[in-house]
Amino acid sequence: MSERSFRQVPKTLILSLVLMVLSVPWWFTGGEEAVFLGMPEWAVFAVAGGIVYACAVAWLMGAEWRREGERGTEEDDS
Repeated sequence: MSERSFRQVPKTLILSLVLMVLSVPWWFTGGEEAVFLGMPEWAVFAVAGGIVYACAVAWLMGAEWRREGERGTEEDDS
């Protein structure tokens, strides 16, 4: 088990949740819908947000696994 406390929330989790909330098109409400690339503006925003979120999560996971690997190597050396 990790020495990290359950009360301590990792920064990667917080960043992931913030990006997920920002990728949802909350502020697109009724009215005239502009069309971009054949899709409503809110749909383009949601697709772009999903792509950004997926890239960010992949980067965060890679960074976290790299850190865990370095910690494991240090523990093996002791």
